[in-house]
Amino acid sequence: MIQGIRNIIEYWKIIWSDRNYDYDFLIRLMEFKLKRMATHFEEHKRHVGWEQIVKQVRYSESVCKRISEDEPFGSDKIASELLGKEISRHILRWWD
Repeated sequence: MIQGIRNIIEYWKIIWSDRNYDYDFLIRLMEFKLKRMATHFEEHKRHVGWEQIVKQVRYSESVCKRISEDEPFGSDKIASELLGKEISRHILRWWD
């Protein structure tokens, strides 16, 4: 229960500003979650190869950040394809 309350507090700002009409809100939510995951993996070191997992998650987080801040990537289409490939390539191994 305490973890649930912590989650509500930590997610409050992102949930409050969430909207359903633009992909940027999904990207921001993903960036926030990926950042929390990387921090968790770094702090707890429970997974074999946790260092590599942290690099993969941080990379995905950085792609989200670049998309949401409109940093040059060639195009949003290229960036979103890169993000999708990166996450699909690794996501099932992040919790092994």
